[in-house]
Amino acid sequence: KKQYSNNPAIMVDNDDWLSELKYLDFLREYGTHFTINRMLSFESVKQRLQREAPFSFLEFNYMILQAYDFLELHRRHNV
Repeated sequence: KKQYSNNPAIMVDNDDWLSELKYLDFLREYGTHFTINRMLSFESVKQRLQREAPFSFLEFNYMILQAYDFLELHRRHNV
């Protein structure tokens, strides 16, 4: 965690919590709160599919991991 003197922003490395995750346990606990239908409703995803651009499994996981980052930031830093 880094904090700069005149700026209340902090910089953290999400590897601090992501490296501890057991992927299958993580998907069982948090993956149930995310639907493919919801992901497909986003305009950016619709545009990619319309252009028949590749859409990787990793990109689908990004939304879940990003949400988990927000959860951990709230838990650890009350933001």
